[in-house]
Amino acid sequence: HKLEWIDPAEGAAGAVAEALTTGADAEALTKALAPFTSGDAALSPAAVGELIMRQVLEGWAAEVTDEALKSDENVLKVHGKALLAKKPLLLAMLGGESPDRLQAQLGALRSVQQLCNRLGYPFDLIKNFFYLFYDWDVVTEDGCNLWREDDADYAGKTTALVKLNKFYEWLAEADEEEEDED
Repeated sequence: HKLEWIDPAEGAAGAVAEALTTGADAEALTKALAPFTSGDAALSPAAVGELIMRQVLEGWAAEVTDEALKSDENVLKVHGKALLAKKPLLLAMLGGESPDRLQAQLGALRSVQQLCNRLGYPFDLIKNFFYLFYDWDVVTEDGCNLWREDDADYAGKTTALVKLNKFYEWLAEADEEEEDED
């Protein structure tokens, strides 16, 4: 018998894809990922968050036509049912303030940015994703700031930062208002 080595990220991506297509909840997804999140070759929380979000976004993108992406600035609202169905899972797997959850949010936002870059940054899609996932508590202010400050070199990150300028201004204003209330 020939031993075949499987890249942990590749195996985990398959586990995530299978769990999501079968409608798995967070507990089932956690079990599916268990072999890839422990031991010496364990995936980082950021890698896990990136895999989960990538699979969710790929499912969403498969339902959206290229024409809708190019011509409909409300594409996220119009074609958001697939995402809404994954909200409880995303919240359970990514939401929160623990260091591991913030790293998972970093990975998830990397996936958002990579998808939008691949699509050519149509309309305000990246900004709308950030608002949506923040509103759902899937990502936190700290998670968003961690992504912004991340020095990993991803294609299109500078473009993403420019497109997200209003989001980050809004986030800072909301934080200031919250501090004033305290």
